Amino acid sequence: MTLLFVGGSGSSHQAHRRQNDASATSIPAVTTPPPATPAAAPDQQPGAAPGSTVPAAPAAPGAPPTPAAAKTKDGSFTLVRFSIDDPGPSGLFSGQATIRNNASQRLDGDWEVRLYKGSDLVATAQASGVPIDPGQTVTVQMQSSDHYVAGVDRYEFKTAATYRV
Repeated sequence: MTLLFVGGSGSSHQAHRRQNDASATSIPAVTTPPPATPAAAPDQQPGAAPGSTVPAAPAAPGAPPTPAAAKTKDGSFTLVRFSIDDPGPSGLFSGQATIRNNASQRLDGDWEVRLYKGSDLVATAQASGVPIDPGQTVTVQMQSSDHYVAGVDRYEFKTAATYRV
């Protein structure tokens, strides 16, 4: 099984479509849903946006802080966890996303995480080509062709397409 990363235009955030060329491949890690963690309030994690129940992934040493989640469910999928990677020498955004299939059938998808600094969309990271069994989660590497900008303060999850597999 391979993970197909889809690139987009660094200057346009209107739409990112699956292309014929893959910029990288990876094998996703299939995981079970993460254990529940104590919350600051019954429905909110510390540091999460109001109304959000997604826990922030712990940042690796030297990695940018994880922004707050604004939207985490779209279609048959839920973004369980997301963190931004250190931009490294490429200077491009990338991150780790754990995605759950909420449907009763095995599905694949094209997913996006849109990154915002204030009201400005500064990057879109994508991943696709990972079949997920019902109720299961996978962790995928999200890639972007957008250059890293410090100060991202929120993100939104979007399912661009869903496929039965």
